[in-house]
Amino acid sequence: MKGKALSEGFATARVCLFNEQRHSNLPLYKVSGAGVEREVARVQRAIKIAAERLSGIRQDVERRVGHAEAEIFVAHQMIMGDQSLHKKIYGLIRGQGINAEEAVARTLDDVEGQLRDVDDEYIKERATDFGEIKRRLLDVLANMQPSLQCEGGAHCQKGRNRIVVAEELTPSLTVELNTERVMGFVTERGGANSHGAILARALGVPAVSGLTGVRAKINCGTEILVNGYTGDVIVRPTEETILAVRGNQPAPMRMPLPLDSVPGLKVMANISMASEVNDALEMKAEGIGLYRTEIEVIAAGRLLSEDELFERYAAVRKAVIGHVVIYRLYDL
Repeated sequence: MKGKALSEGFATARVCLFNEQRHSNLPLYKVSGAGVEREVARVQRAIKIAAERLSGIRQDVERRVGHAEAEIFVAHQMIMGDQSLHKKIYGLIRGQGINAEEAVARTLDDVEGQLRDVDDEYIKERATDFGEIKRRLLDVLANMQPSLQCEGGAHCQKGRNRIVVAEELTPSLTVELNTERVMGFVTERGGANSHGAILARALGVPAVSGLTGVRAKINCGTEILVNGYTGDVIVRPTEETILAVRGNQPAPMRMPLPLDSVPGLKVMANISMASEVNDALEMKAEGIGLYRTEIEVIAAGRLLSEDELFERYAAVRKAVIGHVVIYRLYDL
């Protein structure tokens, strides 16, 4: 099968199918009177618990992977805390007398659907984040937590040393399964710019997507080969095929040696922190095309004082004296 390569690497292992809970399993009931505010209170409680869980995941990802990748879950916390989203959910409960689970599912499905309809691949891939928020809230409200479909089977090792096959490569799937033991991911949906793909690359786990109906074609325990370089997925590969694919893997990428300047052409570096200026100079950058100073503030987690900012900005200017530095200032 041929899919889209999302994260480089090569893996051969048995399949674990990931079982996504469906809305057909949601509890559905009407409410009135005091029951309406009880459902609103259930949503408020779910938001609080889910946000706390996200904080724990963010800290774990920061420790295991890095600060930039952990920021994905800060974005999820911001979506979950969005008052306009809350207003829509509460409006459905109060206006139509539906229960909390149905109101959450409808609201977030609507937003996710709107983003998927946008004629822009990058925006489409952000739709996954709203599906992720929905799953987290439903997990608290109705215990809809997805799980490995084969869990409990004789061959199941709960994803360890297995290739996980799922509908979509989400951030949760990528980091909450024990990815130190997951060999690879194969999914029906998910783009190269999705947050799940970004995390898979950061973790070094090969991933391929775009295989429509793949979960119906492969059983739990089936051995497959995933080629994260080409997007190929091979079911029950022979030893000869495995050796051939392994032999064709591209050589590890090496940093090129920097060249001296070319007359009439300036090669400048973009940096996010003052500390990166020395790396830029080692690569013979001829100035700083963009110093993203807002990253200094985001990384610090607080507003920096004028003296602290001056210290950073002056250090960059001093390091590249005689060359251009373009500062993008933090807007307030």
